[in-house]
Amino acid sequence: MSRNPNIDAYDSEAEVLARLFPAGAPSYIAETRPFLSRLTLPESESGTIVELGCGTGNLMQAVLEVFPAAAVVGVDGAARLVDIARERIGDRPRVSFVISPFEALDWQALPQRCAAVIAVYALEHVRPDDRRRVFRGVHGILRSGGVFLDKEWSRDTMSVLSGFGTPLSGL
Repeated sequence: MSRNPNIDAYDSEAEVLARLFPAGAPSYIAETRPFLSRLTLPESESGTIVELGCGTGNLMQAVLEVFPAAAVVGVDGAARLVDIARERIGDRPRVSFVISPFEALDWQALPQRCAAVIAVYALEHVRPDDRRRVFRGVHGILRSGGVFLDKEWSRDTMSVLSGFGTPLSGL
């Protein structure tokens, strides 16, 4: 499997992205609140939420605020972006990170039976021939009734798919 060129681009531009999307930016938080409201988890949820494409950690910060009891795992292939996210999030026992391209991700190494998997502007960077593997991985780590939220630039696909439900069962 060849390396995804998007990862190299994001790594080389990590500081620029951090300046463009500062931690706690009110506009970003306002934009993501409606997205996160689609997660119908109770605020006391103590399950795990996996964020694919955690980037500089902005969405993760919002997730931590909205779901203060949940554990959050950020996944990104760009190591420098993950470094920035770690700096922004700080040392929190319920937060962890995995550096891996989605195409090569060891899904078995992630927490299993997750409450949710979320991705914002991330999966569009996965080559079409690798997407099926990624969606199978997502399906494999969700608990029964778990939620997968995906929002992309290239298409209006804010979708809510239930783990082990009809939309994912054909994968």
